[in-house]
Amino acid sequence: MLTHNTTIECAICDKGIRPDKLNKHMLTHKNKKACSYCKKNIREDKLAAHELLCKSKVDETLCNRYTGVFQHLDTDESCSSVFGFFQSIKLNVEESADYNQILTDTCQAARTKLSTYVQKHPVKAQIVVALSFYKEIHGETVKCDKVFRSICEPIMVGDELTDFFHRVKIHIRYGIEQYVRFGSGWIFDRLHSAHLEIAKYSPLS
Repeated sequence: MLTHNTTIECAICDKGIRPDKLNKHMLTHKNKKACSYCKKNIREDKLAAHELLCKSKVDETLCNRYTGVFQHLDTDESCSSVFGFFQSIKLNVEESADYNQILTDTCQAARTKLSTYVQKHPVKAQIVVALSFYKEIHGETVKCDKVFRSICEPIMVGDELTDFFHRVKIHIRYGIEQYVRFGSGWIFDRLHSAHLEIAKYSPLS
């Protein structure tokens, strides 16, 4: 019987891997190709996402937080996020049949709030949108809610927010397009909610 401490030898690198981690480990052996922009070797299954961000100079090493995503499917004005370290502020965004318009309106609403914070103190910030999708299965309409997050970035006092929100839209739009394209037929329906997640940031000196 396999226990929690049991390991299986990888057939490629001979490293001992826990059975529940083997599939994830095998991904590290996938074929790699050079990025068209930075020339780094990237796994083929991650190359398209990397090149989109690399082309727009989005730093993938910045934190990208996925904890607590389901809190963004409620209707509270604000709530604790990322184990309480980030404040999550609900944004008032008009409904639209175009998710590009929703992203533009979300960034505009977030800019108003973020600019006030960043005048006083460096912050880390990201945008979160929860969208609803639908598809027809055997003559019935099935609905699904999906949360999309931008990369969490540090913003210094005096930084230009236009560049930050440009990267936000690129990153979230790519996530939506990938979900629609490869999500087995999901069609965008409506905005569920939009949030600005923000926390004070103290750069290392």
